[in-house]
Amino acid sequence: MFANSLKQRQSVPLQIKAGLRTHLVPLILATLIVADFLLLGGLALQRHNTFNSNALDLGYHDQVIWNMLHGRPFRFTTYRQDERARFWVDVPLDQIRDRDSLLSYHVEPLLVLITPLYWLWNDVRVLLLLQAGVLALGAWPAYRLGRRRLGHPWAGLAVALLYLLAPARQAAALSDFHTVAFTAPLFLLALDALDSGKTRLFLLTGLLCLIAREDTAIVVIALALYGAVFHPRLRRPALMLAGVSLFYLYLVTQVIMPYYNGLAGPTYLYRYSQFGTGLREMAWNALYHPQLYWDWLHRPDISAYLGGLLATGGWVALAAPEVLAISLPVIMLNALSNTGWPSSGGAHYSVAIVPFSVAAAAIGLARLGQWVAVIGRWSRRGQNSAVQERPQSHPSYLSLLPSFSAAGWPTLHPSALFIILALVTALHFQIEQGVAPFSRRWAWPTLDAHDRLGAKILELVPARVPVSAQSALYPHLSHRQRMYQFPTVADADYVVLDVTNRPAPLDYPGYFHHARLALINPRFGPLAAGDGYLLLQRGAPKRSPLLEEFLTFTLAQPEEIQQPLQADFGGGLRLEGYKLILLPVIDQRGPHVQITTFWRVLRTSPGNLRPIFAYARADGAIVYQQTELPFELYWRSTGEWQAGQLYKLTSPELQVVDNMVEALLAVIPVDADPTDPTTRLKISPVSGSVPPDTVDSGTLMHLLELPK
Repeated sequence: MFANSLKQRQSVPLQIKAGLRTHLVPLILATLIVADFLLLGGLALQRHNTFNSNALDLGYHDQVIWNMLHGRPFRFTTYRQDERARFWVDVPLDQIRDRDSLLSYHVEPLLVLITPLYWLWNDVRVLLLLQAGVLALGAWPAYRLGRRRLGHPWAGLAVALLYLLAPARQAAALSDFHTVAFTAPLFLLALDALDSGKTRLFLLTGLLCLIAREDTAIVVIALALYGAVFHPRLRRPALMLAGVSLFYLYLVTQVIMPYYNGLAGPTYLYRYSQFGTGLREMAWNALYHPQLYWDWLHRPDISAYLGGLLATGGWVALAAPEVLAISLPVIMLNALSNTGWPSSGGAHYSVAIVPFSVAAAAIGLARLGQWVAVIGRWSRRGQNSAVQERPQSHPSYLSLLPSFSAAGWPTLHPSALFIILALVTALHFQIEQGVAPFSRRWAWPTLDAHDRLGAKILELVPARVPVSAQSALYPHLSHRQRMYQFPTVADADYVVLDVTNRPAPLDYPGYFHHARLALINPRFGPLAAGDGYLLLQRGAPKRSPLLEEFLTFTLAQPEEIQQPLQADFGGGLRLEGYKLILLPVIDQRGPHVQITTFWRVLRTSPGNLRPIFAYARADGAIVYQQTELPFELYWRSTGEWQAGQLYKLTSPELQVVDNMVEALLAVIPVDADPTDPTTRLKISPVSGSVPPDTVDSGTLMHLLELPK
């Protein structure tokens, strides 16, 4: 008995070890999924809390869902315009029949399934957390597909990492809210269902992708045709799905959308107007004038975009071109667009391509392993040896564990080297373009006193009353039937602005003009003002809102200076230093930055001056110059500055392109021509400080090196 008891005690640790070996990889995968959700969900919430979310597309989705809960399906008021307050967006609003229906622009039935979540938590932030969670869960079908195809759980984990490392997936999580982001895990789940022969799961995920947005129907058709050709066991259901998707595509683009928008087809067709005025002309030019398309696609930025998509799969996806081809409709829609964002790798435009890049990588890795094994057998032909292979549903010739050569050196099977190469490539792309904490563009949005003040001012706005707000404030107030994007005021009872934030959908001169009109509007009076925020109420008594509390956004504290750097400009204005702000934007074309400069006046009235930010390449030649006025000077000119006080001036947002290496600074009179170098003030050193590095006869100084 004692011997049996001892054996049982000894077997317990062995069982624990065996269980750990069995469940170790799934545990690691679960940890990675949770960590990814915390990262992307946290970044999305912090981005929203610091007023970096927008009316387009978080605010209007929130209003649509809120209206749906109150019996008004697919209704919103984001695109309403006052007759004298027009603004530009990337749709032809003047031609739209029903501007207040989402169905005029997009058909997204998936929102109906999301709407009940508002019964659990009636807050716009539920959309951000839901999107981050769903995107993170896509790692599970990626793991299953990789494990099955490659025959090893660690190989499946490697494929899941390819998915989690994709910058295009992160970009979707940090670009407000889009139903198309849900297709990334759903398409992977559909591919996994195809691969494992699960008909019902394949049809369910295909239909969910179909109702995400009207343009995903093209991808579902391609996926179904792929299934019919390469998975004969599911040919009949795959062809059924293709037929349903084709009918749905016709219904939404030729019936539903034209009924609401009054156009001949989808609203966003104008993005391809360089190829024709309609679908027929575009198709005609594709057949008889293909050079139009070739010239457009044969551009360096498009090549870089395509390279980034392949880097997502570590380039091994090229070994499975039939899987990559499923995403070809989305790739072409993005590459052929005449707006820059779709082919930037940023926002939500490329998220539906990620699952096919990752699945192609998994299948490509298995295929490369088979090719290597075949070559190995050929090389061993004539030798009296044979390798016994265990039967698998997808034969894999992969061994992830190192073996040892006769000399004792560890060696890896070439297939494992392909996995390592794919992971290194994807990791490098993430470091260069992603937002993980180890990436070059990592930036956690800081919640400061200005953001906390904004939250308090927004609490003064009553629920459900009509409101007009600029884009960055819109998602914080969109739980109401009538919500307008400033400068539209219409019947709004409140107008809320933050003059320090992005002026979208206007440029800053237009925004300043309409903000001043709102201030002098006799029907509105100021309810609250502070640090650039203005809350106007219909019927409130008139009083001057431009109090010192409102103008504090032009003032600075010494601790805000990131890099001290002193120089005098014209003997009246002194630079004290600068701060480089890396914005939380994913864009393959280059990082987005802003430069805040800090100043003092040396005499009571130095005149009305302004800085000029210029950007040079490595040989010193200026490639771009920002001529826009810093927004602070619209509200308080340098002629109104007080001696001894520290002020700040912020550059417009800059996208750093490849040939930009440094920023330079000059100062000119406000009314001078910014392109005329003779108007620049002379730069002189400050006693006791490092002399500035200047060029152009001492009128232009080197300020900082730009990030890449």
